[in-house]
Amino acid sequence: MYFLQEKGSLPLYEQLIQQLSAAIDRGELTGKLPSIRSLAAELEVSKGTVENAYEQLVAEDRIENRPQQGFFVKTPLVTAPMVSEHDRDLVQPDFDFSLGYAASLLETHAKTAWNRSLERAIQDQDRRDPRTAIQRQGSLALREEIVALLARRRGIHCQPEQVVITAGNSDSLVMVTQLMQAQLQSPLQVGFENPGYRSGLETVRRQGGQPVLIPVDETSGMDVDRLRSESVNLVYVTPSHQFPLGPTMPLAKRQALLAVMRTKQGLIIEDDYDSEFSVSTRPMPALASLDAKRVIYLGGFSKSISTELRLSFMVLPPQLVANYQSLFAYETNGVAAIIQAATADFLSSGAYSRHITRSLRLNRQKYAFIQQQLTPFVQQGVIAAHFGEAGIHLVFRLKQPQTTAKFDEILERHHLYLRKMDQYWLQDKHLGYYIVGFAHFALPEFRQGVAKLVLALKELSA
Repeated sequence: MYFLQEKGSLPLYEQLIQQLSAAIDRGELTGKLPSIRSLAAELEVSKGTVENAYEQLVAEDRIENRPQQGFFVKTPLVTAPMVSEHDRDLVQPDFDFSLGYAASLLETHAKTAWNRSLERAIQDQDRRDPRTAIQRQGSLALREEIVALLARRRGIHCQPEQVVITAGNSDSLVMVTQLMQAQLQSPLQVGFENPGYRSGLETVRRQGGQPVLIPVDETSGMDVDRLRSESVNLVYVTPSHQFPLGPTMPLAKRQALLAVMRTKQGLIIEDDYDSEFSVSTRPMPALASLDAKRVIYLGGFSKSISTELRLSFMVLPPQLVANYQSLFAYETNGVAAIIQAATADFLSSGAYSRHITRSLRLNRQKYAFIQQQLTPFVQQGVIAAHFGEAGIHLVFRLKQPQTTAKFDEILERHHLYLRKMDQYWLQDKHLGYYIVGFAHFALPEFRQGVAKLVLALKELSA
């Protein structure tokens, strides 16, 4: 509705121009405009007033006059939003299918059980229970369930007092960085895998830590010999399934890593982000199970329940607990009480363990399928891939990196999204590396996506 004032400071047609322009800018006015005659009758003004306004908007390229059709709002050119490289990767373009990296599938049985746990948590939210009350480190009930889970699945034996519930991996790293800086006399120098977890590196850097890049061997993980020669007092590793390349660190190298950090009198941050989804073998012992005093263990439920939970945890070495409690005594826990209560219920009911068992069985089928489909291209020398251990993704690289741009164009033409590894090279980026996520699909859907990938690789190799 437009309001024109007969005695206003502007002529009627200029008032109409301003109001039409504002409606277009707000997105309220699109498509075909009212005819000159009908709008003049509605506003009770002369046709000349509306005609003058429309002609001026045509001159300003806001609307267009289509012969025999009328006046139409011109579709504005869409300017690409300014986003980071990371966001550009996460906010995928309009592809028909994405094999991007994501959390594991929460199938029907698990989803029903999770909803039931949420309902119970909501119903019980007003009940006063010391075990579910949110303390700084999180609810005792959830921490006790995590202690039992780690003992069962990862061989880690700890106490609830060592467990801290956090609002995601970055939150954990902020706390660890601040805790280490508070007790070190020298600057905090943190070894990071390259390629590796860029978000973690940037989090530590923002807290004042100094990242030191350590190369990764594609078959065994972090180069421990290189680490030995660097001046670091903290090192961040993903030994169960190196992110993003994927190798599992052998037991001998794990022991060597622990020995190096003992010599340096430093600590290790072990990010065990997807060890429960070890599709090929029984998971290797966690570093924290080999030396509880040397390792800060990071885990969470984003990959196994939902990325939207923002629910993680860390297990502190016994000697850091008192320092943590002192440093963060007046902080509040950032994870909603209902989410913590629901997760504790999901774990205690056995639904979580059943979900992991079913997911692992399905993931093994999907992993075997994609290995079967990609192996011919490995044999033909089109790609290189290490098949062996995997969690919820695998990586392949083009044997001819100079064909990366061509392959990207083929993928786009097939409307297939793959996450490139570009952002995870913290230094000296290598072209032609792609991450294939397989955990968040039902098997029939996954087969469709892999079929598209096979067609793209065939076209590349033609």
